[in-house]
Amino acid sequence: MFARYLSITGFQAEPVLVFGEADEHYDRLVNRIKEDRPEYEFSSTDRYCHKLWVVPSDYVNALAAFFEHSGTKYIADGHHRLASSVRVAQEAPENPLAQGVLCMFMAEEQVGIESFERWFDISSDSFDLTDLKAQYDVLPINGPSENFQGASFQLFFEGKWHSLFSKKSKGEVLPSQELLDTILHPLLDVVDPRNDARLHYHRQTELDRSAEMLQQGYALGFRLPPVSVKLLKEIAVNKGSMPPKSTYIEPKLRSGLLLHLFK
Repeated sequence: MFARYLSITGFQAEPVLVFGEADEHYDRLVNRIKEDRPEYEFSSTDRYCHKLWVVPSDYVNALAAFFEHSGTKYIADGHHRLASSVRVAQEAPENPLAQGVLCMFMAEEQVGIESFERWFDISSDSFDLTDLKAQYDVLPINGPSENFQGASFQLFFEGKWHSLFSKKSKGEVLPSQELLDTILHPLLDVVDPRNDARLHYHRQTELDRSAEMLQQGYALGFRLPPVSVKLLKEIAVNKGSMPPKSTYIEPKLRSGLLLHLFK
């Protein structure tokens, strides 16, 4: 559907966010460009300040050389937009402008990776903390925290918060996949986490939204630790996949701020 939208409108309005390793040469180029005043500067209604610089013509070749020779780039956000853009490019091989994709590059240390909470309506399911004892040590905590202290998840159930510590030794694993494999699928019969009506996703913040979610009928909640850039890169290199809502990536550019026209 989105590929059809792109074909009809003839433009891309949201950049795909990619990241990779930067170096001192790249940092110097960017800092020099930013010494001049931005071409555009404004604050949006959500109080974010946006600044855009035009790259001087004598810097273009140096930046192009960096992107060509600086190694692998990884998609942080916009996988579906990219897939749709590729489909449009394949359907219009005679159009050179359609072969490009609007992207924003960030050095990997600048990418902010957060998580999504999972809230579950268990009104028609049977669930108890004892179901977890085979795989997790369940310890009570006062409330949700950004510091997981080695816990696989933070769980809300029966009005209380708990930390779940895996009993199995493991390296770094994808939290959303572990949750699906050890709890959501075997204990709650979640087969399609994207479309299961019992599941609700929220961007994870410092706030405790358990009271709000209880009022909406979600009595079981999970908070997940953020995914590291290192793990994201490993999954990409190994051609792996992730369950839906595995990461919340910052920054989010405003739609329509930049356009790539191909018609």
